Amino acid sequence: MKPIVFIHIPKCAGTSFCDTLEIPENKRGHGNLKELKMRIDSDIWNKYKKITIIRNPFERLISTYSYRKQKGYDLKWIHNRNLYGQLLENQNDYTFEDWFWNLDIQMHVGSFSTLYKEKVHWPSNFNSCYDLMLNDNNDIMDIDYVIRFENLNEDLKKVFGDLNLEVPKLPNKNSTKHKHYSEYFKCPSIDKKYYIKTTNIKYRRIRCKKVS
Repeated sequence: MKPIVFIHIPKCAGTSFCDTLEIPENKRGHGNLKELKMRIDSDIWNKYKKITIIRNPFERLISTYSYRKQKGYDLKWIHNRNLYGQLLENQNDYTFEDWFWNLDIQMHVGSFSTLYKEKVHWPSNFNSCYDLMLNDNNDIMDIDYVIRFENLNEDLKKVFGDLNLEVPKLPNKNSTKHKHYSEYFKCPSIDKKYYIKTTNIKYRRIRCKKVS
């Protein structure tokens, strides 16, 4: 067992990282720093190094959409209709715009915390990486290493080298193929400028604490 506590942010290579660390299935789950701290022994929390992986917020959002659409997870919330209430010829023909504005999806995928059997899972796909990393004092100083998805291999080398551990080779798990995120924001109902401004502010706050 490696002396690591991993904060698993959705769609940031977390499943691959958990496999590499050999984290038991019943100890895995998406979550935020505060909730994870409540469920871990304080001695382990204080002794182990805290690590997380972050990702470009737009790529992460599109990856979430593509993955959930591929798995059919949100069909029950789409109700076979698009954003404007029009009936879809095929229930899986909904667009990113339909998905983005669906309040049922946002409520059930992005808001509630659940404990399913022994597996801790917080559906936090709509929360920003920054929000999931806040501690009780609303800062992210409790995390020792922030790895960037876009620089994954290099950052892993630096982190595991610093910890005197063998650098892992991550398997490719739960990935999807999709177009560049900018293609999905070409819809009239989403204020891209506002979304970019508010999301990038939070992303820049994390990047200042990146692996050095």
